Amino acid sequence: MNLISTRIRKSLWVALAAGLVTLGSSRAYAEPSDADQAQARDLFREGMALREKGDLVGAAEKLKAAHAVARTPITSFELGKAYLAIGKLVEAREVFLSVSRIPQTVEETERSKSARTQSDALAEQIRTRIPTLRLKVTGVPVDSVAVTIDGAMIPKEALEAPRYANAGSHIVSARSTTGASTETRVDLREGESRDVELKLVLTGGIPETPGASNPAPALATSAPEEVPPRSHALEWSLIGAGAAVGIAGGVLMEVAAVQSHNAVNRLDRGAFDSAKTLWTAGLVGVFVGGVTVVSGGIIFALPDRPSASSAATRPALWLRASLDRVELGGAWQ
Repeated sequence: MNLISTRIRKSLWVALAAGLVTLGSSRAYAEPSDADQAQARDLFREGMALREKGDLVGAAEKLKAAHAVARTPITSFELGKAYLAIGKLVEAREVFLSVSRIPQTVEETERSKSARTQSDALAEQIRTRIPTLRLKVTGVPVDSVAVTIDGAMIPKEALEAPRYANAGSHIVSARSTTGASTETRVDLREGESRDVELKLVLTGGIPETPGASNPAPALATSAPEEVPPRSHALEWSLIGAGAAVGIAGGVLMEVAAVQSHNAVNRLDRGAFDSAKTLWTAGLVGVFVGGVTVVSGGIIFALPDRPSASSAATRPALWLRASLDRVELGGAWQ
């Protein structure tokens, strides 16, 4: 009795699961509303009209819209044919295969049944016409690489498995987290199977070699030391002082000349000798002032940044003066 009850419960669970699957399937392909059917019908007619006029791309767009609004065996079949006409073999086969997943209805027409049969046949016929790509990443770990075909990301787990692609030109690119990247163009023909190797070069760093943990320090090269502009205070001081001494000497000589003239007129020998001494002192002042001014000018004219050779030959000047003589000399050091 318990065994029978257990079997009954299992049967009920199986029936319930089957019912849920059927309910999910019916919801996925729910009957379109009247508005959906009307819109899909208009789009379908527009698409067929464009195909008659030779606008295959425009026809595919209209039929794709009709298929999205109200999916029926007929709209799917005609959309697959439109894709086939413009060379989209991958999309055409997927649409043809989807027809068999559309639930059949009691009132399904003979045209719909014919669309199912022809869709299955065409899906099988074009399978061998679709090119395939097999990608292989080298140089870096596959887990670190993002691969795209015409901008569409390819799952890492499916990189080396054959992948369907339409005939024509495709851009295959790969970028690694290490910074390496590569891109290549692949031209495929119908029915072709192509292996594409994506070579990436590790750019994340250079592995250390034994003994290179403490590399010898590079010779430091420093920019030439900038010498600040030289102050010309000394030169200006010499020129200023020399001018002052020279002027003062000139004044003394003028005063001494007046006194000497007066002494001669008075026949005063002592006053004449004093005037002569004063005049000599003034002359010395004029000479010393002139020499000092010239020295300041010479130093002022020296370059601000002397080279080693010019520094070695820089002049050193000296000046000695007394009441009876003035000496000027120097040496090159």
